[in-house]
Amino acid sequence: MSARVRTHNRASASTRTHAHTHTASPRYDTALGTATARHATAEPHSATFLEPFPLSLAADAPMVHAMRMALMPLLAVIHAGQALLPGHHFAKAPAQGTSHSRTSLAVMREQWDLSRFAQTALFFNGPDQVLKRILPQPQGSARDPSSPLIWSGDRPDLLEWGPLDDVVMGGVSKSSFTVQNGVGRFAGAISTENNGGFAGCRSRAITPPLQLQRFSGLKLRVRGDGKRYKLIVRDDYNWNGIAWSFSFDTEPAQQLLDGDGSGDGSGDDFVDVLAPWASFVPTLFARKVPLVQLKTDSITAVQLTLSKFEYDSELNPAFSTGPFELQIASIEAF
Repeated sequence: MSARVRTHNRASASTRTHAHTHTASPRYDTALGTATARHATAEPHSATFLEPFPLSLAADAPMVHAMRMALMPLLAVIHAGQALLPGHHFAKAPAQGTSHSRTSLAVMREQWDLSRFAQTALFFNGPDQVLKRILPQPQGSARDPSSPLIWSGDRPDLLEWGPLDDVVMGGVSKSSFTVQNGVGRFAGAISTENNGGFAGCRSRAITPPLQLQRFSGLKLRVRGDGKRYKLIVRDDYNWNGIAWSFSFDTEPAQQLLDGDGSGDGSGDDFVDVLAPWASFVPTLFARKVPLVQLKTDSITAVQLTLSKFEYDSELNPAFSTGPFELQIASIEAF
């Protein structure tokens, strides 16, 4: 039986051109020491993880720059741990009927997982990964940068996936990416406690970048749970650069409802989702960025996200807390 094809065209090129201008200055929460930096008008459920301690590095020599950047994640872990020590303004919610000082920077209703935060920081921003982004090296014969195949369950080595959840800003949502029987499984549980509300999996930096300018967009072969997800690509090695986002809806698959995650991506309940380049929305902290152009000849990372928010404070209409699961057979250019 031929595969069903769904094209989601939620934003056109004109939307990108006339998007709201982002003018707010970032505020850095020094109690957490890293990923809670956000813009005054931006929703907190950003699908990005900020590199800690923004520095002006333009005048540095490349090697000094690289060394300073490589140390940042380790400093972030130290500062994040300090935020949980007595005397820091990072407290649990007050009991009902009691007063609470307005000096607190955050209200914690659930215990924050420092170890998981540290694992995320080091997986994506450990010294080896920072150096790879700053001084990208060819990765040999593992991939042809111009090949249409980006990832598949049969070639799981093409991307190194890691969880990127709201733990980076104090949340408690949790996800994982695993491969079984030739199918990737992005699954976990979403919570809005501690001002959270997103879970994601992101690839480590792709070096050299993918050269996909001869294609029209990306095609995902997926099996979903009825929720709306985002496919995100990046076109430079700036960790907090523009996230080019494409929202797509899924239909609940019977195998997922029955708890059967088996299959090889060839079943009738897998569908093809087409994501044309023109429909990717440029965002920073889930807010649209105007007057920018996607560099399809320099795709440096791929990401899947489930978030409470869409863009510019709009809510995801298919969002709900609790367990979720998206199965991916392949991601390729078309």
